[in-house]
Formats: sequence, C-alpha cells, structure tokens
Amino acid sequence: MITGFGHDGAVVTNVTLLPALLTSFGAPGEPERMGLCALAPDDRVLRPHRNCTWGEPSSWLMAGLTAAVANALRLHPIPPQDPEGEAVSQHLRS
Repeated sequence: MITGFGHDGAVVTNVTLLPALLTSFGAPGEPERMGLCALAPDDRVLRPHRNCTWGEPSSWLMAGLTAAVANALRLHPIPPQDPEGEAVSQHLRS
C-alpha cells in the first residue's frame, strides 16, 4: 500500500509540479506537440496557480524534513530491546 501511495505521488508530481517548474523557470517549449493533449485542461487550470503548484509540495517537503530531523529517526534494524537479551547479544556478536 505504501508503494501505491508513492507511485500516485510520483504521477501527480510529474503531471503538476514538473510542468509548473519548467514554466516558472522559462524553459523553452518543445518543437512538436508531445501527445498529452488530454492534460491540456489541467494545464489551463494550473497555469494561473503556478506558484501554489510548486510552493505547496515544497512546503510539505520542508515540513517532512524538519519532522524527520526533530524526531531523530532511528534506522537501526533491531527495535529497542534488552541489550543483554539473547537476540540482541547474538546479533552484536556476528
């Protein structure tokens, strides 16, 4: 389920955030049509809200990074257990 949310987030980012950033930075357009004409209505809706389109995900990213640093995430494979216990002592010996 987590990977599904990640995939959905990537698709939404590619459809909204990436074109907004390219337009904001003044990247030149493609010489030919790209074939994504079905997304033209979305582009017309997002064009006036370009700053919000890339500003909101950026603020979520900064909030997530701040929370990760503030909580000092432990990425240790063994959950907190008794260090004298059998499982932990065997793991530390190997």
